[in-house]
Amino acid sequence: MAYRDSGDAGSREVHMREIFWALSRISFDVVVGSRNAIVTAAACRLISITLTLPEIQSDPSPVPHWRKIIDHGLKHRTTSVQEAAADAVASFSRHLLFCISTLIRELSSSPPIIQQSLGTVLGAVDYSAHTNALPEATQCLLEFVKPSHKSPPKQNVEARRNCYAAFSRILSTVIGNVTQYLTAEVVNSFYDSLLNGLNDYSMDERGDVGSWIRVSCVQGLTAFSEMLIQNANSIPALETYLPPSKLHAAISGILKQGVERLDNVRQESGECIRRLLALPLPVIDGYSPWSYPGSQLLNELFNWWVLHSTEVKFKINVVTSGETPGWNEAPWLFPRALRLLEISEYRSSVLTGFVLTIGCKTDSTQRPLATSLVSYAKSLPLSDQSAKYDVNTLIEDLISQAKSQIMSNAIVIPILQTFNVLLEADALSRLSEDSRGLRSLEQLITLFTRNISRLKSVPRIHETMKLVVHLLPFQPLFEKCVLRLVDFLGHDFPRTDEDWQVRSNSAEFLYVFLQGTDIGRDTDEVEEMLLETEWLVISALSWQRES
Repeated sequence: MAYRDSGDAGSREVHMREIFWALSRISFDVVVGSRNAIVTAAACRLISITLTLPEIQSDPSPVPHWRKIIDHGLKHRTTSVQEAAADAVASFSRHLLFCISTLIRELSSSPPIIQQSLGTVLGAVDYSAHTNALPEATQCLLEFVKPSHKSPPKQNVEARRNCYAAFSRILSTVIGNVTQYLTAEVVNSFYDSLLNGLNDYSMDERGDVGSWIRVSCVQGLTAFSEMLIQNANSIPALETYLPPSKLHAAISGILKQGVERLDNVRQESGECIRRLLALPLPVIDGYSPWSYPGSQLLNELFNWWVLHSTEVKFKINVVTSGETPGWNEAPWLFPRALRLLEISEYRSSVLTGFVLTIGCKTDSTQRPLATSLVSYAKSLPLSDQSAKYDVNTLIEDLISQAKSQIMSNAIVIPILQTFNVLLEADALSRLSEDSRGLRSLEQLITLFTRNISRLKSVPRIHETMKLVVHLLPFQPLFEKCVLRLVDFLGHDFPRTDEDWQVRSNSAEFLYVFLQGTDIGRDTDEVEEMLLETEWLVISALSWQRES
């Protein structure tokens, strides 16, 4: 590196070639040995740094196997080796035209572990020197990340993550004259793919591997937006390369990731939001169509050094001097982030993020959000058109999300859990005296208990049962709730596994609830019946007859 950065070009090339030749002293078998990943990566790094045009053109080369080393590195099972080989390809591509078609064909048809290097390589190529290779590379990457794409299989998360990461690397290569190399249509296709990647929740034995893709897309959207906005003066029609609506969609999607379950995803999203808020947005005729909706509130909430608003109506931990809180800190984040619901443009996405977090099993994340959500709901007006948000609208938004995904347990169960959190904490009691609120609660019962006897998801059945029980104190809904309880206390599914019996669990939950809650009626007889009934053996039909 020191020789390469020296001022004397002639001396520099001589020294670089001497270092490159030293590679010939190491046996090829040693460099590509099965357990020599560190050696292979180091050899690829050495090639990427010292390779010069005379060596590429030399025939025969003093290091006859250097191309084979790169080829072996690209097909290696280790990510660090693939990345080193990709850097070597990038160095190679700066000096000489190579056949990208062959490279794409070979890597695309390789085993999944080798396919991972495709995005790394295509992102590293110097397209300013090889314009003709750009269309094929972009088309390959766009096809590779399509949800319907069969090769690689959807399980090859690493390969798709690297392809998403390649988008911003390609743009960074040509951003100085982007209109010459990329059309607005291609740039928008990249941006749309990154937006779609925010919805990847792939799971395997390693857990939420889709989070790797979501983080890559958060980073990619941020990098794309920064590069295009910072180079606005050299892009005559910026609004075609970065439509304001797409930038706003990116902000909305990143905010959603910023309130979800995983600490690392939230932290990366928060850092990206701060970077985007710091961007000086372009102005056209005295107005910037790229201005973020709710930018003042965003800065008030998340630029920690100016966190002194008097408008916060529920508890927020004060940031003391010297602290730099991160979005990974749930107790700091969620009391602030809930106010994002006051920005209508982000509300749907952010609410979805909150719901998914309420439904997670990570107590250190779920509990702070649940506590903050209850405080926030209690701070909202019941119904006020002049307010930015109110309780009735919150309930209606949750119902709307459930309706749109009523067949998806992954969405409906967290929504049910969200309602139960609010009802358990008495955050919705005001709705019992409000006609609009009662209509929403009636709609809740009808929506979630429809065809309850046919459901096969025990968690969904249990959460629905809890919802119905929690609504018993609402006197206008009492009779309807009692009728629905019969469906749970006489449920036939599942027929085995004592720990998961719907009937016994429903009876136990109802009994405990009646013991600790005043529903305005005498419940002694009901409690006695709940205790004496053999719920594990009673048939659904006999219980319904007795009821």
